[in-house]
Amino acid sequence: PNGISVGEMDVGPGDLPILKLLARAEVAADLRRRGLGARLGNLVKEWLASASAVGLLSAPGTDPSTLLSAGRSMHRMWLAAHAHGFTLQPVGVVAYMIRHLGTPFDATYTPGELETLRAADRALTAQFPEVDRADRILLFRILRGAPRYAPTVRRPLAEVLIAG
Repeated sequence: PNGISVGEMDVGPGDLPILKLLARAEVAADLRRRGLGARLGNLVKEWLASASAVGLLSAPGTDPSTLLSAGRSMHRMWLAAHAHGFTLQPVGVVAYMIRHLGTPFDATYTPGELETLRAADRALTAQFPEVDRADRILLFRILRGAPRYAPTVRRPLAEVLIAG
């Protein structure tokens, strides 16, 4: 297993089949080619609307030590939230994707996808005006009294981190 289990995502019964289909690369590619798949965007909006609060992890710069420090901060915040009866849940990779607006990565997106990212960028800027686009790392929602889940099985540290 790798990543967050579906059981930890608080998805509704109608959303689980969507996520299973999108996990298949050929399905996601076909939806993208046809300009479909808006339900996934709606799902993210529903998740954010159902949250007790929404947060944005940010840090200046993209060097590995800064990102590692930001990850440690997120972990400490996650543990503190759980200790007080809250759950933190990452919300997709939108902050990461938005960071690439205006870069050569723009060429990987369709015009519709670019407009969606620009709209998301405007929304994040309105909600978090003090955070520069380049400093956004992870958007997350905070849920009060959410159920606690069993720890997710993780890959051994030696498989994902190389000491240098």
